[in-house]
Amino acid sequence: MGLLRTLSELARDGAVQVEEGLDALKSEVARRVGVESDHLHLQSYRGFGTRERFVMSGRALRGKPLEPADEDQGLWTNVLEAIRRFESDEIPRAPIRAEFGTVERSLTTDEEGYFDLDWRVPEDQVGAEPWQEVTLTLRDPHDADATATATGRVLVPGEDAEFGVISDIDDTVLVTGATSLGSMARLTLLHNARTRLPFEGVAGLYRALEAGSDGARRNPLFYVSSSPWNLYDLLDDFFRHRDLPEGVILLRDLGLTEDHWVKSGHGHKREKIERILELYPHLPFVLIGDSGQEDPEIYRSVVDAYPGRIRAVFIRDASPGTPRASEVAALAEETTRAGTVMALVDDSRAAALLSVDAGLIPPSALETVGLALDLDARRPTAAEALASEVAG
Repeated sequence: MGLLRTLSELARDGAVQVEEGLDALKSEVARRVGVESDHLHLQSYRGFGTRERFVMSGRALRGKPLEPADEDQGLWTNVLEAIRRFESDEIPRAPIRAEFGTVERSLTTDEEGYFDLDWRVPEDQVGAEPWQEVTLTLRDPHDADATATATGRVLVPGEDAEFGVISDIDDTVLVTGATSLGSMARLTLLHNARTRLPFEGVAGLYRALEAGSDGARRNPLFYVSSSPWNLYDLLDDFFRHRDLPEGVILLRDLGLTEDHWVKSGHGHKREKIERILELYPHLPFVLIGDSGQEDPEIYRSVVDAYPGRIRAVFIRDASPGTPRASEVAALAEETTRAGTVMALVDDSRAAALLSVDAGLIPPSALETVGLALDLDARRPTAAEALASEVAG
């Protein structure tokens, strides 16, 4: 096993070097043909923080950003845009300046063009509104005169927040078919933010949770997924189109690292959840996921590691009648006996009823959730939407 491990490590190191070499070559070619001057793009991912600390990230890219999808967008446009998302041309080692109020921070993108920023900010300059704005300026590492700017947005929960919501995305909010590689690939390649479908009633449920027990709160929402950052713009567009509450979307980098062939997806999810919980030590949370992959196990480990911090766990039953459903039901029962309700639910209405019982939302919110569920039930299915695109 020692020899195999050594060979694997050597192969991985070689793959990392090849990937870095290809990235450098793409960057140099782009520089030589002169596309960098007016095609720099600084993608800022929504961040989160407190009145003393901001956590945010983003990516420096070449090429014009994709426009939001429109209602009449065709099948082949969807395919081409999906390819563009995954064939992104990142800008490594690019300098970025972040400005908030009177404070500035300088940083540099990594080999994949990503940047992470965790910085102290002056409390007296943080406004009362939940979303704070940070000015970001990217400078091309090969041309000091070529720059791009972006406005970063950071969520700072107010004092009236009762709890936060941490939700999975794939097969929890968005119909993905994450347990089937073919289904995931088809939906990713052939659909766009206008034709991808939410689970019925999920927007109404999340709006109710955001508003809290009296319907007047502004509880923070965090959407944590193992999907790659390449899909950030599509997911952001989808959330706006489906009227889901604005929140922080936390995805992952699929690139090679010196330690792993592919960066761990579920390890990433646990790390992101822990980072959120530790940044808000006095705020309880509701966790929402599905039974298709490892959400129940991850959430149970979070409940154990942070006693008293999780008010409820809702797991959408993605595999009814299977051995997996029985496993998750047993785990849910065990977690509930230990003091934190973990419920396996069929739909958003069931989750809403349990939320009323737990004091998370008022009974009056059930009507709103029901209306959202009925509206979604009348929408075309993914298959019908795809058939309409092909016919068009």
